[in-house]
Amino acid sequence: MNETLLIFHLRRSRNKAKVCATSEALCLLHDLQATAPSGGPLSDRGSLFWIKVPTLLLEQVRDRLPRLGYTYAVDVLDPLQGHSCSHRNVSSEVVRWRGCSYRLVRLYEEDAALLRDRAPDRRLFALQTGDGQQRLIRGYRGDGGALSRRALAVCDSRLLVNLVHASEGATFLDPFAGIGGIVLEALDSGYRVMSSDLDPILRPGLEQLGSVHYVSDACHLPIDAERVHSRKNGKSFVGAAV
Repeated sequence: MNETLLIFHLRRSRNKAKVCATSEALCLLHDLQATAPSGGPLSDRGSLFWIKVPTLLLEQVRDRLPRLGYTYAVDVLDPLQGHSCSHRNVSSEVVRWRGCSYRLVRLYEEDAALLRDRAPDRRLFALQTGDGQQRLIRGYRGDGGALSRRALAVCDSRLLVNLVHASEGATFLDPFAGIGGIVLEALDSGYRVMSSDLDPILRPGLEQLGSVHYVSDACHLPIDAERVHSRKNGKSFVGAAV
């Protein structure tokens, strides 16, 4: 089988989380026959990892790369001799690997501005006030305590969604929804989303995001136990917990 080696670049803030980033990529691409070799070109740089995919599935792989959380860019090798690939964004850097010379071709790079706009401190979120009204807030962090209800970064939310990647149309459960970072990423990944949180003031915002929401203790969800299954059991219900 003809395979293509992809070079995944970790975002600087997650350089020490290579194992998590590799697991995320493998889960996101598991049905596209992705594998993770132990080494590859540029191994001296330390802030990257490698994934092999069937060349025939490369376009399908590229379509999923914008969902990555811990990876900000993905390159493919373009041989300097022989047939050269048709991708744009060819780097001037020459890379030697297994006795051959290549240039790097940027297959994917995240839109930093779009990612920033999705950050918790940029998003508007609807809270329910004591008189039953709603007010829009930005950057909700709970009661102001240093470790109280801090919203997840976008890359962390995406990672958690990708680690339980399932087929399109599955239902995703977030039992500790907060201001909906994981909910938002699960919706964008094509899931039907169910959420819960013990705090009733969060309900308007989570419902407006598009989840079926419950004000409930995560230990006592109003959901039949037989409806909740993990991906590894082959069912269509996946869940995230942080």
